[in-house]
Amino acid sequence: MNLKSVNYLLTCIVLILILLQIRSCQKSNNLSQINQSINDSLEKTTDHLGRETSSKLVIVGELTDLKNLGKTKDSMLNALIDKVSKQTITITMLENQTNTHHGTPTTVDTTHGTNVVVGDTVFVYPNYSSSYSDRFEKYAIKATKDTTYLDHQTFNYFTIQQKYVRNGLFKPKSIELVITNENPKTITVNAQSFLIKPKKENRLLWVGGSFLAGMVVQAVLYTKQSP
Repeated sequence: MNLKSVNYLLTCIVLILILLQIRSCQKSNNLSQINQSINDSLEKTTDHLGRETSSKLVIVGELTDLKNLGKTKDSMLNALIDKVSKQTITITMLENQTNTHHGTPTTVDTTHGTNVVVGDTVFVYPNYSSSYSDRFEKYAIKATKDTTYLDHQTFNYFTIQQKYVRNGLFKPKSIELVITNENPKTITVNAQSFLIKPKKENRLLWVGGSFLAGMVVQAVLYTKQSP
């Protein structure tokens, strides 16, 4: 093997080491981004109608990255880890809370009340009722002598988006989960979202691998042709 063949092989070895280093850096960056997303807190804003919008970084990575986290202090994250599978592309879990407070007129109905006769005296216990209804909530309350009945329903409409967020000129973009509650009485308490890392982010490795393969083939062919 002549000097030129040796140079080709050394170049291939250097390229292999460079690609391995790039892969190692990407893996380290992935784990760093995952930890950053897990520890990211909900950022909340409220518009003039009282509707809350919450945002939080999405956990972006491979399925094995998420599974390797093991048990955490966040019960919602643990539930998310348990639910993901090989068929998962993205998954989001939310915990919401709706607080309501109303004061409405009470209707007194003595016609259908409870009559109790003691000797010659008739005691009438009336039925009390109240109700309320709007776009996001409706309820009906009825109270008798010894029982109170409540029929309550709450409605909400969510807008859930995943948006790219710039992190600087030379840093990769992050993906942010944005949750908007249309019901002004509903707030987002906790949220976790996972997204399988898009394959296009490994384009550099594919290009480098193709170039390396070409170099190896060229070195082998040159070695065979050399006297």
